[in-house]
Amino acid sequence: MRFPQVATVAFDPATGSLRLVLLLRRRLPAGAFLAFRQRVEDAVNVYFELDRAGRPDIEVRRTTEKNITRVEVVRGVDDLTCEEIEIIARIAEERFGEDLILAESDDDEEARYDHEDNLRYALEHARDLRLGRPLIGLRERGRVLIYYTGQAPRRAREA
Repeated sequence: MRFPQVATVAFDPATGSLRLVLLLRRRLPAGAFLAFRQRVEDAVNVYFELDRAGRPDIEVRRTTEKNITRVEVVRGVDDLTCEEIEIIARIAEERFGEDLILAESDDDEEARYDHEDNLRYALEHARDLRLGRPLIGLRERGRVLIYYTGQAPRRAREA
């Protein structure tokens, strides 16, 4: 798997955003979360400025339970790149270490390139799915399975 640090990925076509979910084996204190959020935002902003003009649409949030933390990085897909996802994954691994729950990863270099090509293809086509149904990707046996979630968006009735 190209990014074993990412537990799940969900695409919301209504907002054109991709949600990357990281899972930690412990409750993450507020200070550690704020430091992680700042590091991710700074790194993505610098990468974005080097490659393009303006600021990227990014949000980092968390939810905590008794012994687990769910960190979500939400980013617009209109200008998201594989390199940005790699930056986020590397920062997560650097900051959280053994607490970060990793999926099993291929050590085969060719498989990694195939996964990256598939990711580039998916990102490119996600930009065209803006009015479609929400999607979620789940890891299973070294692959990411894509499912539709919920109902297709409906237009509100006018009174």
